[in-house]
Amino acid sequence: MAYRTEPVPYDKPNEDMTPSALKKAFASAMVSLPQRVDRISHYLHESAGAMITAQSSDDEIDQLPKFIAQLGGLWNPRKLLIGNGESGASEKLAREILGHEPGLTLNPETVEMVFDASLLWGEAFRHRYPEARWAVGSPPKSSVDYGDPVLIGPYKYLSEFGVRRELFGFVEGPLNGEPSQWTLTEIMKLRAFSLGLAPDPRRRVMP
Repeated sequence: MAYRTEPVPYDKPNEDMTPSALKKAFASAMVSLPQRVDRISHYLHESAGAMITAQSSDDEIDQLPKFIAQLGGLWNPRKLLIGNGESGASEKLAREILGHEPGLTLNPETVEMVFDASLLWGEAFRHRYPEARWAVGSPPKSSVDYGDPVLIGPYKYLSEFGVRRELFGFVEGPLNGEPSQWTLTEIMKLRAFSLGLAPDPRRRVMP
């Protein structure tokens, strides 16, 4: 069953969008967030038998990349369209959809799943750390998540948690035979520390 969602509001690489367009894209993502989170939750339930919500347990949240990888896939847009004599269109299309140089990477349907699932992951983070809030990723010189929906803590200067970029890697890696050594909840604990929301999880607690 194909995944059907609203178009991802970021229709080209973020660095190619104006500040105004990025603000509109962020606002659109926030307005549609409840519907997107609900849609991906029900899709995973219907297609993979896993009902994952923001209130799910750590073990359930950690399964999110695996199920998206099982339901999604890779493509090589350059190779696909070069076969039709459209190499220039291939690179343009891949950059607009994926935001980086084309290669063997997530196909468009999987990119849409990752976008919606990243909002679900963000809401799971906020469920655990209520002080966290959504914000627009800072400009490129200070953030690799420029313009994206990111999570911040009470002290924005500390860090940003770019859920879309990080979840993209969690899904793309296993599909390319490179599984992550981390789980989503381990990353959440590290990001909570970097945002000033929790103690350092790597520090041993003295008895």
